[in-house]
Amino acid sequence: MSAVKTKINPPVSVITKNPKLSPGGIIGLIVLGLLLPLLAIEALAQLFPGSIPREVKSVFQPEQDQPLKGLVPDETLGYKYAPNLVDFEVPFEDDTGPGIYRVSTVSLGAADAGFRDDGLSGEVFAVVIGDSYASCASVAVEACWVEILEQQTGQDWANLGVVGYSPQQEERMLARYGLPLQPKVVVWVFFPNDLNDAWRFEQFGSGAAQAGQFWRNPVLAWLARHSTVYNIGAFFWYNRALFYNLVTFNNQTAPRDSNLVWWLTYTDLSVPEVADGLMLTQRSILEARQQVLAQDEKTQFMVILFPYREQVYAPAELQPQLDQLNKTMADFCRQQTLTCLDLTPALRERANQTDEMLYFRKDIHLNPRGNEVAAEILNEALREYGRLEIRGSD
Repeated sequence: MSAVKTKINPPVSVITKNPKLSPGGIIGLIVLGLLLPLLAIEALAQLFPGSIPREVKSVFQPEQDQPLKGLVPDETLGYKYAPNLVDFEVPFEDDTGPGIYRVSTVSLGAADAGFRDDGLSGEVFAVVIGDSYASCASVAVEACWVEILEQQTGQDWANLGVVGYSPQQEERMLARYGLPLQPKVVVWVFFPNDLNDAWRFEQFGSGAAQAGQFWRNPVLAWLARHSTVYNIGAFFWYNRALFYNLVTFNNQTAPRDSNLVWWLTYTDLSVPEVADGLMLTQRSILEARQQVLAQDEKTQFMVILFPYREQVYAPAELQPQLDQLNKTMADFCRQQTLTCLDLTPALRERANQTDEMLYFRKDIHLNPRGNEVAAEILNEALREYGRLEIRGSD
């Protein structure tokens, strides 16, 4: 009997082809891949709110640290000093580390607001309007250039300066609290960061004054108040010129310094936000002068330009670039027949004559010695030109 051979065929493998994703499915996966990290960031921000840098939080809400400075909300001004403060401790970055300066306020005849002033002993000679360079942040009130000048001139100077104020807020402060004092002179303090402050106030408002253009869009307003991701994106967008300059800065002229690059960026009139800020600043100055003269055409209105630390101590080859804004303001003063005084040349000269710093090394303000020197320069100018007949600088 013969064996029957059985032919065994090899197993046939079945190849299953994966279906191709439709274009809509691919787009959906891409969107999901983008959304998941963003949602994760939002969730982490809710769980750990302290992990979000203050600079990001302050893009739309710069008033978050106002209570730490003795400030209270005001619907027109945004905020103002609280009345009846006594030695309120305000933190700042001293040369040797964290420090404090004390703020006490007086009424100057207005019960609903405080002012960082030593009070009035008689008729008001001058009202000072401005930001932290007027209110003398980071030093004791008796070391403030306004108080020193008051002692040197024997006249009563009412200091209405408030830290962080924009030119628009300064104009409102003058109208509400300054002009009722019926001063013979109004001193408007200009500091170069006014341009950035003016643009930000126009866009976002400040404190309780939330009438900025940005908030008129309800979708953007909701995102700004509720989305950390949107705030992070806005932080990089609104600082895009600064980040670009930090990357491309040529350190052959001066060592790379983030503070110097900040000033070079936010005084550069080719940056649209800076140019808009200049226009808004100049408009506020002119409107303030108009209010002053409308009340009493004999009242004198003057603008004092304070330079920043890096501008005073910059090498000679960098000074022309840093002084472009000063020249623009000088032209503005001449064209508008404004009485203006630029302290930059005199402060540079004094700084070159001594090894003693006129500014804090970390904080952006004048230190006590710098305030003293500023008062001396102004007092000399007043004596030279008489009753504030100070011409615009060249």
